[in-house]
Amino acid sequence: MLVKSPKVYIRDSGILHHFLHISNKKHLINHPAIGFSWEGYVIEQILQHVNRQYNACFYATADGSEMDLVLVSGIKAVACIEIKTSPEAKITRGTYESIKDLGTNQNFVINSSENEDYKNSDGIIFCGLEVFLSKYLKKISN
Repeated sequence: MLVKSPKVYIRDSGILHHFLHISNKKHLINHPAIGFSWEGYVIEQILQHVNRQYNACFYATADGSEMDLVLVSGIKAVACIEIKTSPEAKITRGTYESIKDLGTNQNFVINSSENEDYKNSDGIIFCGLEVFLSKYLKKISN
């Protein structure tokens, strides 16, 4: 069963930070909304670069499975992207369930590291945003 309530992203992090009275990096790092800010920023960067043939979706089910960003071509999910603020982030059962439900072969965890780029034993690629944009997004978009 899919969850019907949408997830709202504020893709302009400057506006988000203004509304939350976040005026510098120190305030952001200590703010509870840092994860939402990072997700919105990453999604905005990806959508600026992705081929127009893809739609961007958030995926969630009633059992708690969710994926921050799913790139979809027509009715087929092409890539699942989980967004984490921590380079040491662990993948949850819900992430694995989402990948299984959507049947994607290209699966990523984008984190805040600058140069990280490795594949875990399940074939999920962990990388920073710049690595994703320069190395992997082109492969998805082709």
